[in-house]
Amino acid sequence: MTILRSLRTILIGLAALTVAALAVTASSASASTEQFANTKEISIPDKGKAGLYPSPITVSGQPGRVTDVTVRLEGFKHDHPRDVDVMLVAPSGKRVMLVSDACGDSALPQSRWVFNQDFGAPVSAAGPCTGGVYRPTNLPGLSVDNTNKDAFPAPAPAGPYGNSLDDFVGEDPNGTWKLYVSDERTFKGGTIKSGWAITVSSVPQTAQLPAGAAGEGGPYPITQRIDGVDGLITDVNVSQGGIFHERPADLEFLLVGPGGQKVLLASDACGVGRAKNTTWAWDDEAFGPMPANACPSDSYKPTDLDPGDSLPVPAPQAPYANALSAFDNTDPNGEWKLYVADDQADARGFLTQPFKLNVQTRPRAGVAFAAPTARVAEGETAEVKLMRTGPDPLVAGSVKVTSSPGTAGSATDYEPVAATVAFAAGQREATVPVRALTDDAREGDEKFLLTVGDATGDAKITSPAAAEVTIEDRTPEPRIDNNNGGGGAQVDREAPGIAGLRLKPTRFAVGGRTARKRGTTIRYTLSEAATVTVRVEKVRGKRIVPAGTLPGSGKAGVNSVRFTGKIGRRLLKPGSYRLRVVARDAAGNESTSAARRFRIVKKVR
Repeated sequence: MTILRSLRTILIGLAALTVAALAVTASSASASTEQFANTKEISIPDKGKAGLYPSPITVSGQPGRVTDVTVRLEGFKHDHPRDVDVMLVAPSGKRVMLVSDACGDSALPQSRWVFNQDFGAPVSAAGPCTGGVYRPTNLPGLSVDNTNKDAFPAPAPAGPYGNSLDDFVGEDPNGTWKLYVSDERTFKGGTIKSGWAITVSSVPQTAQLPAGAAGEGGPYPITQRIDGVDGLITDVNVSQGGIFHERPADLEFLLVGPGGQKVLLASDACGVGRAKNTTWAWDDEAFGPMPANACPSDSYKPTDLDPGDSLPVPAPQAPYANALSAFDNTDPNGEWKLYVADDQADARGFLTQPFKLNVQTRPRAGVAFAAPTARVAEGETAEVKLMRTGPDPLVAGSVKVTSSPGTAGSATDYEPVAATVAFAAGQREATVPVRALTDDAREGDEKFLLTVGDATGDAKITSPAAAEVTIEDRTPEPRIDNNNGGGGAQVDREAPGIAGLRLKPTRFAVGGRTARKRGTTIRYTLSEAATVTVRVEKVRGKRIVPAGTLPGSGKAGVNSVRFTGKIGRRLLKPGSYRLRVVARDAAGNESTSAARRFRIVKKVR
């Protein structure tokens, strides 16, 4: 199964070469493995404690926490080895029985005994024992007080005694380690001719995981930071190495992304067997979830075997996503947080490595003007198109479009543009309205510039990032009438100028008092007195349907018309409309204002 998983991982890795990949991890602290020895002979007298009792070894200069302990007895010899009890005590006082009531009564020649939890076999009960690599072995048998309860003479600490060298994992390695050797029965004695040695492996911890508390001794959370990635996430994988814990099912791992997305990687999985320098990786494409029993170092799908748990604050609370795809199409830049909690008492652990992130990204979608130029006539509004290009699925993004003057002046020849254009998920096109203002001067065509910038989300600026807008001059030329004795007098051929068309909420007087009720007024400015028709048109998609007119007269300057009567809101249904003003002067010259859009949300009774 592991071979199949490894092959799958390789294939996934080869497929990922077509996209950008980023592996993020902090540097790990250096581990240390050192041997310390006490070569003084340990005599083992008949029925009693050894001559060197205890035999000490001082360990110093070792980093962090113990990850492994090996004990070596040099020149161990005894006529009745079953009588011998050997116990190791750590500087903290934690104690483990290395051997008791084993090897039978056959004389043991001088030999080397090595105790190692991972590579040893149990010591034989009946022997013969000629040395080798053993696991700690405590067999039932008589003790010095003729009971089945092992007891060492003072000053040795009393039981109970552990039976695994892994009990020392997580201890502070520095200090005095003590070896207690005693003989339980009245027979011939023995010796450990060349003393003993201890090999201690240790490493600085990344995080401490005390039983029943999250983050004490911290850090909580553990963090990694990603900066400077120009793209959006397509895949996230995460791994945690150097896991040491007495009961892995107590552990909960929660990964939180820079945008607040939260994925529960592991909870209530992997049983009660000790995790010792284990590495777990989480990948949506892994072979399967974490089992309820022991979890070897491997790659797994995120697994929650008891849904509903929330990790202690400051971790965000449940519910949590159960797949790493929750990070897809989000920005990878910022701080990533791994919250690791222990939710049960009586078992402890720690981490010796930082977590690792493998983040794959794709480029953001490019946003640009559909064309580098656009045209709009005086008094008209044009829609300038933006295009967004990129691979599906596109997610939300936005840009800002701003205008800057050229030969056309801002606010005199066109309405300034400062618009945020939002693209919804999947949207590839958007438009920006630009309105050219009407004036009475003949100036020829004028130009101003639109620029796109300030991209966010699934958007980045590509070319063309600017569009030059040309305003077409529609001001008519004056005509000279030389007929019928006109004598070359200038005839009025200039249409009235219309500007500033808008709808404005106002209060109006009733009975000499200002009413609380508000009305709406149409306002516009004329360059000269004219006959005026106000037109309201219904906007139905791309269709424009007449909805009503209001004839009247206008003066030079600002004009106001109440939005009531036949074209008032009382007779119009909710929907989108546009408003225009048509003005004709005394000479018969006619002009039409640019349209002003408005919307009726609720019908007024």
